[in-house]
Amino acid sequence: MTTKISRQQLNEAFSTLFGHENCTEQLPSLNSSSLNAAFRKKAFHLHPDRARAQGLPKSTLTHRFNQLQNAHQLLTTYADSKPLFEVGPQSPPAAGSSRRHQSRASREWYNGNMPQRRMQLVEYLAQTQRISWFAQSRSISWQRGQRPKVGQLAVELGYLDRDQLIALMQKRNEQKSWKEPLVSFAHRNGYFDGLAKMAILGKQKKMQRPIGEYFTDRKILTEEQINQALRELSIHNAKFAA
Repeated sequence: MTTKISRQQLNEAFSTLFGHENCTEQLPSLNSSSLNAAFRKKAFHLHPDRARAQGLPKSTLTHRFNQLQNAHQLLTTYADSKPLFEVGPQSPPAAGSSRRHQSRASREWYNGNMPQRRMQLVEYLAQTQRISWFAQSRSISWQRGQRPKVGQLAVELGYLDRDQLIALMQKRNEQKSWKEPLVSFAHRNGYFDGLAKMAILGKQKKMQRPIGEYFTDRKILTEEQINQALRELSIHNAKFAA
C-alpha cells in the first residue's frame, strides 16, 4: 500500500531545507546523509537561541526552526521509504476534499472571488490558481533577497557615507526597530529627505529581477504561461484604472 504525497509538499520541504523548490532531479538521490547535513547547516542559523545574535524576535526563529524540523522529517521519511510513496502532481486540492485531512500546502490555494481592484503579477498568479499561497510568499522573499541593499544604494547614490551608514545601523539596533524598513528609519531620523528616499527605492526596484523569473527558473511556470498571465492581468487592471 502506498501513501500519496503531493509534488507541492516535496517542493515546499525542499525549499525550506535546501533553498529551492524544484526537486524533480533530486528525488532519486535523496538520502539521510545529505538531508542531515543540510538540516545541521540551517539549524545553526535558525535555532531560537541565536535570536539575539541575529537581531530577530525569538518567536520568529522558533517558527522557522519548527518549519525546518517538519521539512527534514518529511524528506527523511520519504528518502527512507520511497517505494511506499506515490508522488502526485503540483495542483490545487480536489473540490469537496476534507479540510481536516488536507496538508498545509494543499490548503494554500485560493478558491474565492477575484478581487475587484488592481493587482500585482504574483498576486494574480495566486488568485487564478497558477501558484499556491506558499509559492507566492516564497517568490516575494526571493525577489526581495535579489535586491541591492538600501544602505549600499544610499552610499552609492551619495546620500550617506560609510560612517553614517554604520551609525545608522547601530542606532536602529539600539532602538530595536528591526521591523521598520531601513530606508524609512533613516528618513524618520533625518539621515536624508523624502526625495532621497524615493530615489533609493526607485533605484532598488529598477535593479531587482522580475518576479516571473522565480517561477520560470524553477520550472513551476513556463515563460509563455507568465506572458499569458500578464496579458490577462493587463485587461483586469485596466478595469480599475484611476
